[in-house]
Amino acid sequence: MMFIQQDQYPALPVELCELIIDELARGTDTMDHIKACALASRTFLNSSRKHIFRTIKVLPRDINSDEALTLAQAHATMCFTGLFVTNPDLAQYVRNLHIFVLPTHHDDQLFANTLRTLTNVEKLSLESRRNTISCVYWNEINTEVRISLENIIASPSLVELSINSIHGFPHFLIASARSLCHLSLYHTKISAEVPPEARIPPILYLKSLSFGKSASGVRTLLLSQSSIISFAHLKHLALPRLCTTDSRAATEVLELVVSIKSLALVGKSHVNLMVECCLY
Repeated sequence: MMFIQQDQYPALPVELCELIIDELARGTDTMDHIKACALASRTFLNSSRKHIFRTIKVLPRDINSDEALTLAQAHATMCFTGLFVTNPDLAQYVRNLHIFVLPTHHDDQLFANTLRTLTNVEKLSLESRRNTISCVYWNEINTEVRISLENIIASPSLVELSINSIHGFPHFLIASARSLCHLSLYHTKISAEVPPEARIPPILYLKSLSFGKSASGVRTLLLSQSSIISFAHLKHLALPRLCTTDSRAATEVLELVVSIKSLALVGKSHVNLMVECCLY
């Protein structure tokens, strides 16, 4: 009986491996097939990890009590840090990061240090509301965690930022995201205050804006648009939960837009109205 050693088989080109894994990932909503490939052969390991760890969510379960929610968030954070502390090379694959934030009064240095290793994030989602938990203020979040999140926002790789139920979010921090194309604001209030030590970035030209229950936050950006944020080049505007105050803010935004490609409005009837228009 003849035995053939594994190294006698020709290795598949890296490009072919990536095409195979990409096709598998495109045809399924789960990562089961991709995980199986990662375990089957080292040949597929790197390509599989790009999909398995592309999206990371640090979110607690929906729990009714504040105390239980805090414990659930602590558990989610521990799992997150444990993964990247034991496997630091996985940080390079993270492209989409969704984080639930709470006011913290304890040392979150390990969580902050782990966030600093994520240098390729393209989409960042921050939220604070879960059932009975109300909005939190940006300054209530642990200082080291805030600094790490600020570094992610200012990273050249970030193109999409979503902020949900956070008050006092600094407008100059949004403008520091030099590659930012799409901004989403929900139940969010923006702070126009600029700390003395903060460096004012050059003007940021947003291309896409989506907001709901955040008219005051949008107006804060409108007031500051002449200095660091501009809506003049906006191409897409969406109001997922249309209300009177939001519609007024949207009107003010449209007055500054040179040309727009799409306007999406959703009213109480939940009927999505897509309007293709061009303003000159």
